[in-house]
Amino acid sequence: MRSQLLINLEQFHGIVIFSTNLVQNYDKAFESRILGSIKFDLPDDDCRRALIRQKIPQKVPFDMPLDEDSIGRLSTLAEGFSGREIKNAVLKVLCRVASQGKRIFSVVDFEEGFY
Repeated sequence: MRSQLLINLEQFHGIVIFSTNLVQNYDKAFESRILGSIKFDLPDDDCRRALIRQKIPQKVPFDMPLDEDSIGRLSTLAEGFSGREIKNAVLKVLCRVASQGKRIFSVVDFEEGFY
C-alpha cells in the first residue's frame, strides 16, 4: 500500500495534506516527498481547562457546581490527552451516566471518565 501511495503522490499535481500522530513511522522515501511540516503540541494545562469547559455542555445538571478546582483536577487527569481525546472522554461520561439512568452528574463521574 505504501508503494501505491507513493506512486499516486508522484502523479498528483496539487497540494496534499497529511496528518499523523506517528511521524516517527514515516519512512525516508515518504519524508523526501514532503516539502514542509507543522508540529502541533498536545494541549497545555490552560488549553485542557478551556477544552474541558467547552466540551462539557452548560446544561449538564451537576450535584455541585463545576468549579475551577474541579476543572483543574480534570485537566491534570487529561494530561497527555489530545483535544479529541478530551472530547471523547466527556462524551463517554455523558453516555455512560445517561445510560445508567442517573439524572444528576458529579465531578467524580468525569474524573472516572478521564482515566
